Amino acid sequence: MSSSITPVDYCDDGAGAPSAASTGSNASGARIVRGELLINGTPTFLYGGELQYFRVRDAGGDVAKTHAMWAATLDAMVEANMNLVTTYVPWDFHARADRQCDFTGTRDLSLFLSMVAARGMKAIVKPGPLIFAEWPRDFGSYGAVPQWWKQAHLEALEQTPDGKLFAFANFGPGKPSNRQPTLLHPAYLSAVADFYGQFAAAIKDHLGSTVIGVQVDNETNNFWASPFGGPGYSAVVLAHYRQYLRSRYASIEAVNDAYGTAHTTFDEVNPPTRDPKWSDSAKDNPWLRDWYDAGQL
Repeated sequence: MSSSITPVDYCDDGAGAPSAASTGSNASGARIVRGELLINGTPTFLYGGELQYFRVRDAGGDVAKTHAMWAATLDAMVEANMNLVTTYVPWDFHARADRQCDFTGTRDLSLFLSMVAARGMKAIVKPGPLIFAEWPRDFGSYGAVPQWWKQAHLEALEQTPDGKLFAFANFGPGKPSNRQPTLLHPAYLSAVADFYGQFAAAIKDHLGSTVIGVQVDNETNNFWASPFGGPGYSAVVLAHYRQYLRSRYASIEAVNDAYGTAHTTFDEVNPPTRDPKWSDSAKDNPWLRDWYDAGQL
C-alpha cells in the first residue's frame, strides 16, 4: 500500500531548528526541514530524470508497444538508481477539438504514473499549459496550446504594438503555428481551466502517493521577447496596464506629474513600444518602469 503524502511544508522555527510538527517518526507528508526533504518522516534525496511519455511511443501508434517502451525506459532509470521521474503533460497532445482530453492508450498518463509507482519511484508532473521542451515541432517551437484552439480564438492571441499577431521564434520571423495566447484573456483562462480540470482527474489517484509535485508553466518569460516592443500589447493586456496605473496613482493628474504629460483620462496613456535607451531622460523612467512593473503582476 502506498503511503500518503500531503503538500510539501517548510518547517523551520527561523533559527534553523525544525518545528515540533516535523519531528518524530510519526510525521506524515512531505516536509523540508533545515534544507532536507522528509517524506513521511524519512530523509529522502530525489535523484532522477525526465521521461516524456508523449515522445517515448511506438511510431505506428501501437498501444502495447508504447507501454512496453515506457516500462523498459523506467527499468533503465531504476537500474541507474533513480527514484524520481519528471515529465511534461502537453495540452495539445491530449486535447481534442471538442475540448475533451484523451488520457487513454498511448496517452494514458494514469497508467504511466502507475508504472512509476510500481517501481517505487516518485513523479513531478508539469502540465504547462505553456511548456518549452522544443515541443511540438522540435527546436524553434513552443507552447503546447492546441493549434485548433488558437485558430478559433484569434482575438485571444498576443499582439505586437502595431496590432499584428505575435509568433514565437528563436531566430528570425515567427511562423503562424507559433502564435501564442494572451495570458489574461478570459477565453484562454477558461480553456486552461478545462484542461487543468481534466488533467487533475487523470492524476488524482496518484496524488498523495506517487505525484509529489506539480509545475505550472515553463519558461514563459514573455515568450523570450522584450517586454518593450515585443508581445504584450493586446487589448486585454493594455486594460490591465491602465488598471495598474489607476491603482498606483491617485489620479490622472498624478500620472501627468510623473510622466510630464497632459492626458485627460487613463485610457489615453499608452505604454512604451521600444527598448529603453541610455539616452532616455529621467522623465521617461517612471513611464518605462510602470510598463515593466505592470507586467510582473
